[in-house]
Formats: sequence, structure tokens, C-alpha cells
Amino acid sequence: MRVLHAYKVYLPDAYGGIPHVIAMLARLPRAKFESFVLVARAFGLRRCVSIGGAAVEAVTSLGTVFSTPVAASYPFVFAQQVKTMDIVVCHAHSRWRILVFCLAFHGGPP
Repeated sequence: MRVLHAYKVYLPDAYGGIPHVIAMLARLPRAKFESFVLVARAFGLRRCVSIGGAAVEAVTSLGTVFSTPVAASYPFVFAQQVKTMDIVVCHAHSRWRILVFCLAFHGGPP
């Protein structure tokens, strides 16, 4: 089963509660779950790495505003990735993620 964990930032750009929980979930047995993490960089260019057995894609960010990365490509990458996943976990409420999720699966808002 392919699982996408979507959040705003992740290791090593940020440490704390939600990134720690995502890291723990990404370590679930790989025989049953293949974990992917989609986040934005706190600041910097896109990078794809493997952290704790999970494929992590951190999209380009120009910095943060009110603790939220300014990452214009995030909704497009998110929409592309949700189409190939069995489970999508949005670890924090985001109107953009919900809208993009609806558009990617249903072609329009609910």
C-alpha cells in the first residue's frame, strides 16, 4: 500500500511533533506500506532524499510567512502525487491541500 504523508516541512529543515510522528509512521513495515513524504523546504531549492526508509520530496520554497513555506509548486506536486497513492494523510489542516485533493480526484470542489 502506497502512503503519502503531506505536511508543510520535514526533517532536517524542521524538528518537532508532527515531523517526528511522520518519521515514526514512515518506519512501518515496508512489506505492507511504502511511505512517501511531500513537504516544502523551509528555504531553498527542491530536493529528493530518503529519510528513515521514506522517499521525501521537499519542494522549493522562497522562505516562510507565518510559519508556512512560500512554495508555489506544492499544490501541483501534491495533485500529481495523490493520483498514485492508496492513502493520503494530511498531517495539518490546509485549505490548499484539501482543494487540490478534491480537484485531483473529482475534477472540482465537493
